Amino acid sequence: MQLESHDLNSLRKLVRNLQDENERLKALLRNNNVQYDSENAFDE
Repeated sequence: MQLESHDLNSLRKLVRNLQDENERLKALLRNNNVQYDSENAFDE
């Protein structure tokens, strides 16, 4: 049980870090007037 909760917390941290990086990259694109598709690729 301990191992599973540790793994879940690690995954949550990774997801948060990726979300933060994604927002920073989008801001960089916006600031440089680069168009990008804002559609969520995982939605069907």
